[in-house]
Amino acid sequence: MALRRIIFILTLSTTGRYDKFSTFYSGYNTGFYPSAALSAVISNMVKLPDVISFLKVRASYANVKSGFTQSTIAPAYVYSGSPIGYGSTYSSAYDGPNYNSNSYTISKPYNNIGAAYYTTVEANTRLKPSANSSKEAGVDVKFLENRLGLSVTYFDAINGPGIVTSQWSEASGFIGGTINGVKKEKKGWEVR
Repeated sequence: MALRRIIFILTLSTTGRYDKFSTFYSGYNTGFYPSAALSAVISNMVKLPDVISFLKVRASYANVKSGFTQSTIAPAYVYSGSPIGYGSTYSSAYDGPNYNSNSYTISKPYNNIGAAYYTTVEANTRLKPSANSSKEAGVDVKFLENRLGLSVTYFDAINGPGIVTSQWSEASGFIGGTINGVKKEKKGWEVR
C-alpha cells in the first residue's frame, strides 16, 4: 500500500512601508501602508472531481498614501509654455510636488518684469497624506485538463480621503483652503 502525502501550501506575501513626507507639517507627515496577499491551490490539497484539474482561491489587501505629487506622469512633450521662447518658463512633465505652505510664487507676467504673488489657497497645518486602499478575493478554476478556465474576482477599492480645496469667501483673503475630503468607492465583480 502506497503512502500518500498531502501537502498543505499557503502562499502569503506581505509588505509594509513607512514614509515621512516633507510636504506636510510635523505630526501629520507620516504614513504607514501595508499590503498582504494570501492564496492556496486547493487542487494540491484535496482530491477533486476529475473534471476539475485546477482550483485556487486568493485574497489581497493594499493601502497606499500620496504626498502632494501627481499619481501619473505626463508624456515628456507636455509642458506649459515654450522651453526655448524668450521670457518663458519650462515646467517639468509631472509638475513636481506641491508643498502645504503659504508661500509666494514668482513669475514674469509683464514684459519680462518679475512679480510675486501670495498664495490664494491657505495651507492646512493638520492636512494628512491622501489614502487609497483596495481589497479583492477570487477563485481560479480550470476544467478538462486545463482546456477551459474561469476566474471570478470581487473587488472593493476606496480612493480617499483625498486632498481637495474647499471653497471660501474671497473676503477671507483666500479663495479656499486645503482639506482631507472626498472619498470614492468602486466595487464589483470581474469574470473572465
